[in-house]
Amino acid sequence: MGDMDQGIKRLLQLHPQDLLKMAFPDGDPEYLGSIATDVAMEPQLITDTLQHVRLYGEECIVDWEAEAYPSTEMPRRCFEYGARADILHGLPILSLVLLLQPKGNVPSSPYIRTIGPITVATWHFQNIEVYKLKGRDILKGGLIGLLPLVPFMADRSLEIIEEAAGMIKDRVPDKEDFENLEALLGVFGAKFFDATSVKAIMGRFKVSLDIMGDSPLLQELFDLRELKVRREDIRLILENRFGSLNADLIHAIDTAELATLRALFQQTLTATLDEIRAKLMHAPTATSETVES
Repeated sequence: MGDMDQGIKRLLQLHPQDLLKMAFPDGDPEYLGSIATDVAMEPQLITDTLQHVRLYGEECIVDWEAEAYPSTEMPRRCFEYGARADILHGLPILSLVLLLQPKGNVPSSPYIRTIGPITVATWHFQNIEVYKLKGRDILKGGLIGLLPLVPFMADRSLEIIEEAAGMIKDRVPDKEDFENLEALLGVFGAKFFDATSVKAIMGRFKVSLDIMGDSPLLQELFDLRELKVRREDIRLILENRFGSLNADLIHAIDTAELATLRALFQQTLTATLDEIRAKLMHAPTATSETVES
């Protein structure tokens, strides 16, 4: 999902309690802290967001996974991530899938693993179809952490985005939190409405356009978008010049830092394949948070 995926991950970190209240309205959820998302055993798996939570009076871990569209692969991924996290942390795991936009059929819970007529594993997960929620209800409920998601909701409109921007301005005193929430609202809003109109809304609430442009979050999202484009362009140029690339070189391209790819881009037009491989193999690699899934 690129920038959208990273944006949702950041939102889950900003106001986890609000999202937990949406997911478990009758469970008296209490956010207790974040948990490392690397649940590595072979092969390596890194979840979107793991949260230490008290739910229905019991400690557990919530694994949040975000999908732009429903995916037939997500139930098995929930099973793989959840089972490993359970083994690693010794707490029961709840798998929640945020579905942002409708497309095709939504996989239903549970995921069942069978051998012939024998059921060998069952994993329950919960879908949250954001596109079926009402932005107006979120505004009335005052769940600040959900406001950046109103552009995905069923009743999305520029009017609701404007109200969400105003509520964030009025109720979020912390400058960094305010800037991140407004930046996410602007980024997600621009996916559905004209970007000029969305920026104009922010301006009416005295949200400086410089804030949106200089936001660390937005810069991260723009860098991720550029990272994806650079990787695709370099692979395409090299394949056009040299034919199919081996797996090691593809992996080096797909894990290289943005700075490395920027420096290498011009050289891909003239350098030999061995020269390019040498530069990539000795370059720093991107962290797991900046490698797109």
